[in-house]
Amino acid sequence: MKPEVLLELLENTADQLGVRVSYEPLQNSVVHGGLCRVKREYRIIVDKRASSEERVITVAGWICT
Repeated sequence: MKPEVLLELLENTADQLGVRVSYEPLQNSVVHGGLCRVKREYRIIVDKRASSEERVITVAGWICT
């Protein structure tokens, strides 16, 4: 399955779980994103410069925990 298709499925799953996925530029680090809570809303923030594969790994890692 293409990473873009898998990412869309993961984003839909996150939405069903009430978790918002957003893409923002993050400072240079080895982490490509993470889960946080902003104003009582859970969010997975992903580095918008990350590759499709890195985005899939980041989102899946937080949904599956």
